[in-house]
Amino acid sequence: MTSRNKEFKSTQKSFVTKSESKNYRYSKSFYGRMFLKDLCTNFSIHFSGFAKPNKFFTTSSNDSNLGEYLERDDYGLSNILSQSMYNLLINGVSYIEIVLGFEDGELISISFVPLSITKYAKRKGEIRFFAKDAYNGKPVDWTITNNFLIRLDLKDLGMRRNRFRKILKGLSKKDIPNFDWLAKTGISLYEYANKQILHSMKIVGNTYWDLRKNDNEHISDVHLLYRKTMCDLFKFNFLEYMLAQYNKSLLSLGVAHGFEGVIAHTADISDHRAKLAQLLSGEVSCDNMCDYLFRRST
Repeated sequence: MTSRNKEFKSTQKSFVTKSESKNYRYSKSFYGRMFLKDLCTNFSIHFSGFAKPNKFFTTSSNDSNLGEYLERDDYGLSNILSQSMYNLLINGVSYIEIVLGFEDGELISISFVPLSITKYAKRKGEIRFFAKDAYNGKPVDWTITNNFLIRLDLKDLGMRRNRFRKILKGLSKKDIPNFDWLAKTGISLYEYANKQILHSMKIVGNTYWDLRKNDNEHISDVHLLYRKTMCDLFKFNFLEYMLAQYNKSLLSLGVAHGFEGVIAHTADISDHRAKLAQLLSGEVSCDNMCDYLFRRST
């Protein structure tokens, strides 16, 4: 048996970087963690009811070779996109390295590595990244050429890069209540929580996050379903944008390395707005809307 020489064309070092930035501290609050977790939930799980069974992602190419090269299944690829989105929300920009695996000079795999960085410096044709080692906390840096990078930017979506930083900062001020203060003021925890939810919904604005609340004396069921529908549309927009950026980089890299194709998804929420209009007009009930949104059996 002859040995085969495996090579992975990657600029990654032996270190593992940790997620840390000047904005990371805001994600540590109670509501901040919930907000990011819900918005960055695995896409194949979140939209599973609106996708083809057991096939969330597909590949399209003339010779179908892209699907053979991709290392991840639906769940794994969806997790990578979720991590990419997390970095994007925290930092305003997000970078992902495309790693090619070769065997005896022949391409055998394509994988993606979302980068956890503290800062970066652009050079001609490449970017130098700075981070901290996850194990010893020491500063590390490495360089990746532009053709092996996917870049995501909130500005591409018409948003300021500090948009989610402001949301997380605001949510961090609505953290776990001071129980001594509640006892002194005589305000009940229930009343305090209801008001906190209203304030938090104002902070998140048109991301439409509902704080996982399915009831509130100040908020109607119709409005909660409106928020759920609009939050789905908001998150879906990120999925479409990120896949487009991934595919843009893959198409460019494929020319040099002999592969072609794009990654697509099978999720379809095109009825969301029509269903929402029916709910707001009274044509469908809240129960019917729940059946649609959560794909409940009737």
